[in-house]
Amino acid sequence: LLSISNCSRLEIAGDVSSKQNNIKASKKWDIDAWLSNAVGSNIFDICIIDTPPTSDILLSNALVVSDWAIVQLKTDFLSVVGVEQFLKIFYTTASKVNPQLELIGLLPTMYNRSMKEHSKILKEIEKKIGKKRVLEPIRNDVKLTWSFVEGGEPIAYIDKRARGYKDYETLAKVVLKRLK
Repeated sequence: LLSISNCSRLEIAGDVSSKQNNIKASKKWDIDAWLSNAVGSNIFDICIIDTPPTSDILLSNALVVSDWAIVQLKTDFLSVVGVEQFLKIFYTTASKVNPQLELIGLLPTMYNRSMKEHSKILKEIEKKIGKKRVLEPIRNDVKLTWSFVEGGEPIAYIDKRARGYKDYETLAKVVLKRLK
C-alpha cells in the first residue's frame, strides 16, 4: 500500500485482463479510450496499470498510454529472459510510438541475499542495463504472502515492521523522487 499525501483521489480499476480475454484476438482493446476520462479530466495524480507478464495487446496498449514503466522480475533465470523480451517491446514502443515513455527501473522481487543465484542474477542484470536502472530488491517475506492470502489486507495494516513493508515503503519513496 502506498500512501501519497498529495493524492486527492485513488481508484482501483477492476480486473481489466478479464475484459481483455473476452475480446476476440483480432479486435484491438483500446486502453486509451478506457483511461481517457480519468486522464483527460486530471482527476488522478498517478495512474498505475498492472499488466500480466505477457507480450499481449494489453501490455502494448499500456505502454502506449504510459509515461513511465517499472518492470518487476523474480530473481531467477527465466525472469531474466522475460525481461529481455519486455525491454525489446518497451524500447520499440518508446522509439516508434510513445517517445515520452521512460523506464523508472527494474524491480527485483522475492529476492534472497543468501542465495548465490539471486545475487548472481542481480549482478548480471545490473551489468546489462546499468546499476542505476535496477531498483532496490523486494526481499522474500512470508508475511507479504500471508497478508494477501490469509489476512486479505495490505501488509501496511498488518505489520509495519515486516521486511516486505519496509522494502515497498522504500520503493514508493524512490519512485516518487524519480517522478519529480
